[in-house]
Amino acid sequence: MESRTLFHHAPTRLMIGSIDELGSQLGSFLKDCLVVSGRRFARLSGLLDRVVKILSASRIKAAVFDAVE
Repeated sequence: MESRTLFHHAPTRLMIGSIDELGSQLGSFLKDCLVVSGRRFARLSGLLDRVVKILSASRIKAAVFDAVE
């Protein structure tokens, strides 16, 4: 199955698709960001740490809110 990545700007950007593209897509214009997730899945699966690591490698400071119910 082919992975598709979609960007939407109005004025917030939503990225749906490969998290490996985060740094290259956001690093040119973003210094800080808010990562929003549910309470458990993203952290337990390792996705949250992976996203924060990718952002950090692109010199983007990530604040995490992981209490969505």
